[in-house]
Amino acid sequence: MKTKITFLWSDLASTTDSGVITQSYRNLYAMAEAFVSEQSSLYHNPKLLKDIISGMEWMNEHRYNEQLSQYSNWWHWEIGGPQALNNLVVLLYSYLDEEKINRYMDVVDHFQPAPTKSGATTPDNYREAFGANRVDVSKVVAVRGIIVKDPSKIAASRDALSQVFEYVTEGNGFYKDGSFVQHEDIAYTGSYGIVLIEGLTELLEVFSGSTWKVTNPNVNNVYEWIQDSFEPLMYKGSLMDMVRGRAISRDFLQDHNAGHSVIKTVVRMGQFAPEPYGDRFLRMAKHWIQEDTFLDYIENAESFRDITLAKTLLSNNDIKPRGELYLHKTFASMDRVVHRKPGYAFGLSMYSNRIQNYEDMNNENRKGWYTGEGMAYLYNDDLGQFSDGYWPTVDPYRMPGTTIDTMTRTDGSGEHRSTQSWTGGSTLNEQYGTAGMSYDAWNSSLQAKKSWFMFDNEIVALGADITSSDDRPIETIVENRKIRQDGSNKVIINGESPLNELGSEKEIKEVEWAYLEGNGEGADIGYYFPEKANLYVKKEQREGKWSDINYGGPEEVIKRSYATMWLDHGKNPNAERYAYTLLPNQSADEIEQYAANPDVQILRNDKAVQAVHETTQNILGANFWESTKQQAGPLTVYDKASITMKEIENELEIAVSDPTMENDGTIEVEIDRKAFGVIKADEGVKVTKLKPFIKLEIDVKEAKGKTFTTKLQLNPKQSDQSDHFLTDAKINQEQMEANGTVDAVVNISSQTNDREKATVTTAFYNWKGELKKAVHHEEDFEQGQSKEIKQSLNLPQKIDGGEVRIFMWKGKDFENGEYQLLSNVVTFPVTDR
Repeated sequence: MKTKITFLWSDLASTTDSGVITQSYRNLYAMAEAFVSEQSSLYHNPKLLKDIISGMEWMNEHRYNEQLSQYSNWWHWEIGGPQALNNLVVLLYSYLDEEKINRYMDVVDHFQPAPTKSGATTPDNYREAFGANRVDVSKVVAVRGIIVKDPSKIAASRDALSQVFEYVTEGNGFYKDGSFVQHEDIAYTGSYGIVLIEGLTELLEVFSGSTWKVTNPNVNNVYEWIQDSFEPLMYKGSLMDMVRGRAISRDFLQDHNAGHSVIKTVVRMGQFAPEPYGDRFLRMAKHWIQEDTFLDYIENAESFRDITLAKTLLSNNDIKPRGELYLHKTFASMDRVVHRKPGYAFGLSMYSNRIQNYEDMNNENRKGWYTGEGMAYLYNDDLGQFSDGYWPTVDPYRMPGTTIDTMTRTDGSGEHRSTQSWTGGSTLNEQYGTAGMSYDAWNSSLQAKKSWFMFDNEIVALGADITSSDDRPIETIVENRKIRQDGSNKVIINGESPLNELGSEKEIKEVEWAYLEGNGEGADIGYYFPEKANLYVKKEQREGKWSDINYGGPEEVIKRSYATMWLDHGKNPNAERYAYTLLPNQSADEIEQYAANPDVQILRNDKAVQAVHETTQNILGANFWESTKQQAGPLTVYDKASITMKEIENELEIAVSDPTMENDGTIEVEIDRKAFGVIKADEGVKVTKLKPFIKLEIDVKEAKGKTFTTKLQLNPKQSDQSDHFLTDAKINQEQMEANGTVDAVVNISSQTNDREKATVTTAFYNWKGELKKAVHHEEDFEQGQSKEIKQSLNLPQKIDGGEVRIFMWKGKDFENGEYQLLSNVVTFPVTDR
């Protein structure tokens, strides 16, 4: 008697979990790959083919057909399952008869007939599909249309993508500041954003060169997203967890796994993207693959095609890896900040009345309570820090960077938006920045003002107005770092080693500096406390299971060791504060020397203003929390604002933003300096006074947290006569990189009533504002005359950021700054990408 089959795989036997549908088809696809791959020992094995088709028939009869009603998660019925089935049919198309193909495809069309909608078989939940879901359902319909040769379905799928190409200003999708949001208020670049870009890459490649080629000009936005939204968040092959939402709780999708999904997509896109994108994509992908020493990309690639593409890329000596990325970026629309300098990257995860603190859904990310409440992520050469079982074993109450009420939490509790709007920051020249968050804790009276100031070698963290009345201890977590299993990492505080063993905990008073040995070279971290602090330190071995944070995860017990540092503000603190500086990649001796002669000076740290001056680079960062007249150093500000300002080489550059996104007027800023000209000012900035002090008015209405930058001339020898000429310029953007040649076409119009001789210059200034390269051309202009001048500038061999400036001038010594500016300055940012 023939045994009745009740499942295909014993671990996929459930009739109530719809995930069985997707995973079963994926398993069959893996079998089909072995059948069609020449490298496989089962290549064209007839028994294997028979088993695969038998499995497809069983699924069609018992698990996925038109007679079944949806249960469990809709995604597996409308996206996951049909995508996997489509892929399977494509792979075995030549081995399936027409009747089977049509029968399988009828089921797909039943559950997902339209490329713009979801919920076709659940009328009460029939809805428009947006963002990543829009791409997913379009892919389902498009691939099915190709399989059954239905041109109308293919065209409808192509056209449905037009919505996704657009930038958004609220809700789901990509924002011009690089943010990506899904589920209306969750930072989700590293999960739904990956799904969206993966799906778009596959569809754009399929449509290219066909009757259904995408002609929407907004398709170029997709290529910009790689640079603006993904590249800043990738670190040596991993993708930062702060934009992965509840996906951080999935054991099979840790940060390097997610990063490899981005690499796969970027390499594929590099095959067909127009220049300059294609070359840039391959260069960045090559860097990521080579630098990921934690998880080998090729060994973990899931398809033969991706292995082949990666090997081809690595063997192509004409494609140079991008190199390390130096960048500061504020993702204002999703309350995230990234700061990247030599040897490290720093990520900051915040929330507001616009963005939710974390997401718990489908029993995933059950203890993500504080991951969006000011958590700080420090990436260095310890590439496995946030992988290898970090999330199920780290103390979820003590996320580094956070200030917390120590109340007991239940799984999934406290998902919410803040009552506060002041969250965001300002970015200066894409190299430095200031960030802040007005914190109002969930289900607690705890409130605080939290700021971060990000320079070259240090990150300063300030907290002020820390107040609570619930009779529970309030803590600020300075660090919580995974260390070696035996706990042998050195912890040195004020020159002493207070912790030698796991399980030890101490309070140490009057701490001025601390050192934590990393898990390898390039992973040490220093901490400086400018006001001295009572610091709690602990080494412990912790254990946990993935199923603790994701109820569907493995139940195997994992053990990891941690070093934790925190400040105890006591019960019912009233206007308490803290200050500490992170010093990445510093030895104990270097940290001790820094503490004896620090580079930072705290100007203010109170409920109205938090401000820091970095003395070596002469950078000032300040967050103004109130719409009242407040001062910090040379700054006087009348409105809520974040400001980062740098003075160097006779130039002053100031970056201003409205992190609240609620100011429908202007921000007024005064600077106790005298200026002699405007080098450049963003649209929306009015320079109303240069002497005896500088006064700016910045129109921030509908600015959405954007930073406005103004650069002023402080050298009286370069006095301003910039109204003599009007300058406009175009350059070849594809050569805006190290060792490239910038070809500029400069259109100049005389604005005076006199004949005048002047020089047009195309010059490269590095991120410090220092002149590095320049070409000049002197020309006579008659009254009102216009001319077109062409210039070529060779950029330096190494670029860490900067800009090309084009302008008119006259004088006797340009190199030493003895000249008069005669026109506006046209600028083009340069990054070595």
